[in-house]
Amino acid sequence: MTETGTWQLAGGRISGCSPTATTGNLAAIILATYNASRYNGVAPLSVFFDASGTTTNSSVTTRPFHEIEYRWDFGDIDPVSKVQNLSPPAPFVGGTSTWNMGSKPGVNSRNTATGPVSAHVFETPGVYTVKLTATDGTNTVEDSCTQIVVQPPDAVFFGTNTICVAAASLPVAGQGGCPSNAAVHQQASFPMAVNTYAATGKRLLFKRGDTFTSTSSANISVTGPGTIGSYGTGALPIIQSTGNTYIIRLSNQSTPTIKDWRIMDLTLDGLSGTSTNGVEAEGTISKVTLLRLNIINVHDGLNFSDSVLDWNNSNGHPGHIEWSELTLADSTISHIVGGAGGYGVAVNAAYFAMIGNFVDNELGGEGTTRFPTLVKSVINNNTLANPAPTKEVIKLHSAYWCTTD
Repeated sequence: MTETGTWQLAGGRISGCSPTATTGNLAAIILATYNASRYNGVAPLSVFFDASGTTTNSSVTTRPFHEIEYRWDFGDIDPVSKVQNLSPPAPFVGGTSTWNMGSKPGVNSRNTATGPVSAHVFETPGVYTVKLTATDGTNTVEDSCTQIVVQPPDAVFFGTNTICVAAASLPVAGQGGCPSNAAVHQQASFPMAVNTYAATGKRLLFKRGDTFTSTSSANISVTGPGTIGSYGTGALPIIQSTGNTYIIRLSNQSTPTIKDWRIMDLTLDGLSGTSTNGVEAEGTISKVTLLRLNIINVHDGLNFSDSVLDWNNSNGHPGHIEWSELTLADSTISHIVGGAGGYGVAVNAAYFAMIGNFVDNELGGEGTTRFPTLVKSVINNNTLANPAPTKEVIKLHSAYWCTTD
């Protein structure tokens, strides 16, 4: 790592490495050289892993997606010991090693997962070796050939590529949690700050303990890497919306290919607005991590509607294919405001992960979550509660299926 923040490691498959059999016959399970959605990027880095292309010889099973057991180890039990090529070593910032939500809070490990498709958020910079084990009960094959490089934010967003914003005073770089050499601004309007300073290669940090106003949408319309988060200690920055709009709007009609954003450590308060959504997408965007958000008093906490993409494509704005690689992790969404609809999470996507969240409709909207179409997605270790009467905690749909058979 140089003074200007250049990171030299690329990650990827380890040269010369191949799967091994720990029991039985290596050829019995033809383990897919599993795909990682990305091999490097700035922390926090959300990565999807897909081994659904696994095949077997016919003596084992013709349905390996269903009948093979897959177990993942993300190499992230003790992130401090995993940090490499950093001087000084980065502190562990990933929180507890177990999930706080779901059926076994404090028991289920964040470092492991099951199934042919999995997802993990790497929060600490370093180099991680991921292991996949596949077994049919007799034959077991392991693959430990993939490395993920997680880059330090202070290097990627070096100097004035980090911007500290406070609502009531001018921040001082190097004090109160604002990184040294950062740019500083006093701005009480959250959308004004985001729309002015959020850009490719920028990290925009809002002061903890401050309350920011929001009368219009804060828009993300360029490719990252980029982060919108917080600095300092204490309560999360509060973004109070009085505009009956989207507090954060991702992409738009004209930006169908943007990607690589992290939005984290904020409270988004809709003040019971009947048309206010927490995070809304209006154009295709991929590789988005939503981490430790507290979204309250909104009509929809998170809304990625396929009808928006259909409208864009049919009205002179082509190229909107699908949302992909979206992660909602360790967040709280509560007090959904009713009216026509109202969901904690409403998402269409390929490779969507909802992990470690608390979503409570509190009877105020309709369903707690709604998924018209999900492809190769992960939902685990969440606590989901209180849909409206006759509605659902999880509502799963499907795309239309047409066949001549």
